[in-house]
Amino acid sequence: MPRYGWIKLQNLHADGVRLGIYPHEKRSRQSIVIDVSLYTNLSRALDSEKIADTVDYDRVAAVARELSRARHYPLIESLAEALATTLLDRFKPRRVVVAVTKPGALAPGSVSVSVERGR
Repeated sequence: MPRYGWIKLQNLHADGVRLGIYPHEKRSRQSIVIDVSLYTNLSRALDSEKIADTVDYDRVAAVARELSRARHYPLIESLAEALATTLLDRFKPRRVVVAVTKPGALAPGSVSVSVERGR
């Protein structure tokens, strides 16, 4: 019987991100915070205790940061969706939840968008 569980990356900081609709946001790079949860079959990893048999969270973090910096995203929603679909494709979890937070988007305060996708 498969043993499923969540692998979670929390408070992953990504610098150098171009995100927003305003001219100053298009010109300057910003810092964002990303949370990722991957619901996946942990059975092989639990039996073998080998990184090759699970989702390597270092790779997930690298993909999330790389994708965040790859281009300008007008909306936080656009970036969250791109992250969710890419992580589903590359790491094959059953479900993924991605939250992107833009600190300081409101003075004072932040804005966050979460999306959940599955196969």
